[in-house]
Amino acid sequence: MHIKTVCKGLYQHAYKRAKKKNLPFNITQKYIETIFSVDNKCPILRYSFKTNVQGGNKFSPTLDKIDPSKGYIKGNVRVISMLANNMLSNSTKEELNRFKNYLVEGGY
Repeated sequence: MHIKTVCKGLYQHAYKRAKKKNLPFNITQKYIETIFSVDNKCPILRYSFKTNVQGGNKFSPTLDKIDPSKGYIKGNVRVISMLANNMLSNSTKEELNRFKNYLVEGGY
């Protein structure tokens, strides 16, 4: 996986989404390269990123807005896996905590 190529794609997709949704945008491809995980793993789920699958997969790196209302600005984005991004986007902190507690208590 070539990090510069991946970061270029992340930048281009984020730019298009920001423009389409009229979100603040001040990041650069170089900035994304600086926040990309050095070990090539999702910082949340610790899976290795996989980028050679057309159309992406749950292990593909994605650009996540930590606070969606702030847009794609420096300090508000991170590179995480598509799976982690989907989990965060579709769940509240309370729901994720309940899920974690269920697993910790042996519910699975």
